[in-house]
Amino acid sequence: MQRKSTLALRFGAALLAAVCAVPAAARADAVRVLAPAADGAPEETTFEGKIASVSADEIVLDVDGQKRTFAAASVLGTQYDDEPIVLAAVRADLELGKYEDALAKLAEIPAADVRSARAEVAAEIESLRALATGRLALAGSEKLATGGRAVLAFVQKSPTHWRHYEAVELLGELLAKTGKPAEAEKQFAALEKAASPTVRARGKIARGTLALADAARLADAEKLFADALAELDGTAADANAPETNAARVLAQIGAARVLAGQKRFDDAEKTLETAIAATPRDAIATNAAIYVAQGEIRVAAGRPRDAIVSYVRVELLYPSARARRVEALKALVPLWTQTGRPDRAADARRTLERFNVAVDAAK
Repeated sequence: MQRKSTLALRFGAALLAAVCAVPAAARADAVRVLAPAADGAPEETTFEGKIASVSADEIVLDVDGQKRTFAAASVLGTQYDDEPIVLAAVRADLELGKYEDALAKLAEIPAADVRSARAEVAAEIESLRALATGRLALAGSEKLATGGRAVLAFVQKSPTHWRHYEAVELLGELLAKTGKPAEAEKQFAALEKAASPTVRARGKIARGTLALADAARLADAEKLFADALAELDGTAADANAPETNAARVLAQIGAARVLAGQKRFDDAEKTLETAIAATPRDAIATNAAIYVAQGEIRVAAGRPRDAIVSYVRVELLYPSARARRVEALKALVPLWTQTGRPDRAADARRTLERFNVAVDAAK
């Protein structure tokens, strides 16, 4: 069975699933993907059947005796017919950046139920717990070490889960933020072993972003972003797939940051304009990444008021991209102060405090 939803694109597919959840007896396994519609716009589609196999690279779904294979990079979510019904709400919380709520709901599942669940369901629960903990730490609301341990445990225990590479990338980001670039580099390099060109490109993009932190490695970063774009534009990649487009935009963001590092600020802005034009308005994570980068580039160019516009856009339009929102808020505290708005700086500090983010980090 196949169901399409534009409503889900608007309000968050997992949220819609939580609201429309049906009794377990009436449910089937399901795989939710985002793919180009006839007009080229991304459209969410849910396929129902029986999940036949799962690997780090793909999911195979049996639909009325016919096998359908989905690249893991294109999958938004899965559902098992016998999973705890609360998992639909957990997935909604993850998509909305409500990581504490997701973890609270997961904690309500009796440990005995997790132990007695079939392996696939138990792995799904652990994947959600690891991602929620890791993302919470990346957003500054949990200790980095706690988030890193949770994600590392999942990566080591579930190398064949379809979220494996997503978790590897998150682990690398946590290690980088902890000040362990060499260990982060190893995790990002592991992405380049994936079957998916998109995942391989994301590995290069992550390594390029890591290189940007070292002014002496600007040329290395430039090459990695260029290599990522070449990977995505190669014949093996589906040029119209939403996940390919999202990765391409991330590579363009990296290229814009390289240009800013070379003091070519106008060229950097033009590169971001191209990225903005290629990104659907409802691609929350990608848009948030664009405007955080735009804010950073405008600060470097000596344009604090324009940078405020970029960061406020993240705060107002993409609040569920929590780590990016925190980055924007941290940047806004000194910018509001610098431009004579201490009241707005205080508002940003209060929001950070509400997220339990160390305000000293916002200087």
